Amino acid sequence: MTNHKKIFRYNLIAIGCASIFFLTSWMWPYLMNLFIAYPIGLIGLFFWNKGKIPDQKNIMGTIAISLLAAGLFVSFAALLLFR
Repeated sequence: MTNHKKIFRYNLIAIGCASIFFLTSWMWPYLMNLFIAYPIGLIGLFFWNKGKIPDQKNIMGTIAISLLAAGLFVSFAALLLFR
């Protein structure tokens, strides 16, 4: 497997995990956020880090980290709104 294919797969997994994290990050009842969303977000962050291309623009990596940051923001906003 070439390096380009590995980076593409890492970024694809990171975007998938980031999407799930973004969609489930508001679920604070019964602490489901801590047991479902955050572990998936950490896995996505790990794959985003593995799929980084040094000294190059990477649109998939930018999408992944943007979704992860938005999910974190939604999580904290939901924590403040639903307490």
